Amino acid sequence: MRLDIDGRQGFCYGCDAESWKVRSSPLEGDLDAAKRQAFVDNMEWSTMQDVVNLSVGNSVDRIEAMLCLTAFHDILKVSELCPTVAPEHAPYHGYAEGAVINDHDIALAYILECYPELLPTFRILPADSRRVVLFTQNKMQFNHGWFVQAEAPPGPMLSSLKSILKGCSGGDLAFYFFHWLTDLSGAEG
Repeated sequence: MRLDIDGRQGFCYGCDAESWKVRSSPLEGDLDAAKRQAFVDNMEWSTMQDVVNLSVGNSVDRIEAMLCLTAFHDILKVSELCPTVAPEHAPYHGYAEGAVINDHDIALAYILECYPELLPTFRILPADSRRVVLFTQNKMQFNHGWFVQAEAPPGPMLSSLKSILKGCSGGDLAFYFFHWLTDLSGAEG
């Protein structure tokens, strides 16, 4: 994450759109400038480094997988791109033959599983990297907000996650959480 050089600033302030250089401070007029600076100053960066180490470590393959996932994970929020379940794949996660998959995560999982050639950056990843990217698209029925705020009973919320974890490898859940962090930071701008 380059925390020892400009990773903190890049994570919090982003890059210049033209030069791709990491910004050293918030953009002028940024209404969240104080919040961003407080995050830079107060974040326990060693914990963030632990998440990175557990999820991708120094593996070029897993870093590439994370970058690819970050690039394409929300493309199916564009409703015109949502796939229709083909007869040979029906039913697919509750979607019948001919149904348009309108949940963007399930739609992406469908494309990744059934038509990986449509996403060349995914298709060329090594098999284990494709597996962990697909793992992030599982419907875990795990809502981070509910979990953090104790808004749901733990049994129903964690049972799906527990069953999915039985088939995963070390670091896969950390990969999922790191992806979640990058998705959240992207949503925040």
